[in-house]
Amino acid sequence: MKTGEPDKLFEAGQMFDALKKYRKSFECYQQAAQQGHLKAQYELVLCYDFPKGCEQDLGKAFEMCLELAKKGLPEAMCRVGMYFEHGIGTYKDTESALHWYNEAAQQGNKLAQRNLKKLQSLISS
Repeated sequence: MKTGEPDKLFEAGQMFDALKKYRKSFECYQQAAQQGHLKAQYELVLCYDFPKGCEQDLGKAFEMCLELAKKGLPEAMCRVGMYFEHGIGTYKDTESALHWYNEAAQQGNKLAQRNLKKLQSLISS
């Protein structure tokens, strides 16, 4: 696939993901991400997190995800909240977890809304 086609690269990455050809999906996401495709950048976070098509690197997943959260991507905001809540790829920080869950929840992210309620109830009990 040629450069300059980030949407097509992203779609190819999704197709390879569905076929469980994770190395190929990782490569497609990388190429699309290098061209500024935010959803491809988020898929790379998941690749480093789970790992799919690459070595697991939770620190890198956290750092990449935090950058996407700062750019306003709701699913990244929610995941950063999870990273902080559980100390994955970073230190545990309940206040930061609440902040990022709240940011994502305000943008309509359902998982963030549930996680925010759950964490608030744990704190208040």
